[in-house]
Amino acid sequence: MEFTQPTEARKAFKNLAYSKFQHVPLYLEWAPISPTFVPPPSTALNTTPKPSPLDEEEERAVHSNFQSKTSIFVKNLNFKTTTEGLSRFFGTFSNVRSATIPKNKENQHMGFGFVEFSDEKSMIAALKQAQGKMLDNFPLLLEASSGESSTSTSSSKSSKSKNKKNTKIMVKNVPFQANRDELLELFNQFGTVKKCKMPKKFDGSHRGFAFVDFASAKEAEVVMAKMSKTHLYGRHLVLNWEAGEE
Repeated sequence: MEFTQPTEARKAFKNLAYSKFQHVPLYLEWAPISPTFVPPPSTALNTTPKPSPLDEEEERAVHSNFQSKTSIFVKNLNFKTTTEGLSRFFGTFSNVRSATIPKNKENQHMGFGFVEFSDEKSMIAALKQAQGKMLDNFPLLLEASSGESSTSTSSSKSSKSKNKKNTKIMVKNVPFQANRDELLELFNQFGTVKKCKMPKKFDGSHRGFAFVDFASAKEAEVVMAKMSKTHLYGRHLVLNWEAGEE
């Protein structure tokens, strides 16, 4: 939501944070500096039914082939968008080397693509300028393909070094109405999940935490960095490295 005046935004934030909407608490966060806002809700999200997903090996291969410090991971593509269309869109930016939309075995694309630049500076500039811009009536959701932040601190680097071989994450504070499929959908946006386990109580309900094992330590590190402030059903998911076996 964008307001015309900062005072109006602050008032709305104060009055609506954690208030309930249809019995679910609203969790509000301030938008990034200089965000790009999108047109009406009718074009806000990619609601077209998805093709059959890539299997685990295919998806891992796709992401590993395109991960680099000069590439952008483009999500929420219209399934009608072609590689040529994606290339034309990013052709307005400087130093674009290639644009690719991977496809599955049925020759259908999966709603995401990759754009590679000749240098990291050009990639970062395009990432900021194209975030939320419309392509074939869908707002683009962009991430650095490498999953690494150029402003990462020495402490985060130390943490990555310490856990460079760890692929398992313990997720705490999981809302009780959430299920395993929802967690898989959430975490598969940033990495290939090999296993997701939600310990159960005697009555069959889960205990409010889960263990998620990723295909690689690099993907697990990306998840730790990108999803540290994620909320699900109004609850803040707490992510920790899992040292032992679940």
